[in-house]
Amino acid sequence: MAIQPVRSQPHLRCSDIDANFHLRHSVYYDLCAQQRMELLHSSGATMGLMQEHAFGPIIFREECMFRHEIKLVDTIDL
Repeated sequence: MAIQPVRSQPHLRCSDIDANFHLRHSVYYDLCAQQRMELLHSSGATMGLMQEHAFGPIIFREECMFRHEIKLVDTIDL
C-alpha cells in the first residue's frame, strides 16, 4: 500500500516574518513539524493513540535547503 502525500497551504502570520521581510527559518521548521504530525494523524497514529501506548515520534536528523526567500504574501505548499 502506497502512502499518499499529505499537502497543506499554511497561512503565514506577520510574526512569522523576519526583519528582512522573509519567513523566519525557525517558522519553516515548525510548519514542517506540524505537517509531520498531520501525516501521522492521517495514518492512524493520533496523539491520543501515542499517549495511550506511551510512544511518540523521534527525529534523528532534520535538514532543510532554502532555495529562495518566502514572503508574507506568498502561498507555500508543504
